[in-house]
Amino acid sequence: LDRLSYSAGTIREETDGIRDNNDLDRSIHNVFFQADLSHADSAQVELRWTDRNQGDRALFFNPESFSREYRSDSQTRSVRLGGRHVFSPRSMLIGSYVHRRLNDDFTPDATFRMLTEETADFAEIRYLWNSRVVHLTAGSGLYRGQAIKTTTRDGTTDPPRAVDVRHTNGYVYLDSAVRNTFTVTTGLSIESFRDGDLNRKPLNPKFGVTWTPTPGTTVRGAVL
Repeated sequence: LDRLSYSAGTIREETDGIRDNNDLDRSIHNVFFQADLSHADSAQVELRWTDRNQGDRALFFNPESFSREYRSDSQTRSVRLGGRHVFSPRSMLIGSYVHRRLNDDFTPDATFRMLTEETADFAEIRYLWNSRVVHLTAGSGLYRGQAIKTTTRDGTTDPPRAVDVRHTNGYVYLDSAVRNTFTVTTGLSIESFRDGDLNRKPLNPKFGVTWTPTPGTTVRGAVL
């Protein structure tokens, strides 16, 4: 038991707001477990439930600029798994996986309504390596979401529409301490994003410098 830690919590927020249809009812429940499996390995599990029902919460300069029909009602359930393996004091591998289910009922006005049922999976793995003058970070991530959207316009309900979203990315960053007060950062990331007919695969080189002339002063510059 000395290698196991856990926590549980809940947050409840309820208000009528300051005008018509400005209400909010939100609750979040969370359970978390973490265990040291060995001197080099640890694992964690998190369960989360989120429920939210609200009206038009936006505030503008004109107090009459709001919707009396706007409603949003959603329920989210998620499970997160995480792990860490330490190869040496300078080298570490961490990973995380999240499975999420979402049900959302969105009504911006009296003529439109959208119901969404979504299942999504996130995964990311990252490798960290440090020395006295060099810090290396490299990793990759994956997101896949599948949703069924049903829309109603002016009393007519369209057939349910399936939406498949995929997002993958990879990256590597290297921080090099040229001097005690000067660090150069170089990096490269690549992404692949697909959402229906939208398909993008940008390549993003990055370069940055950090200068710390005094303990209380830091100057940063970057080119993306």
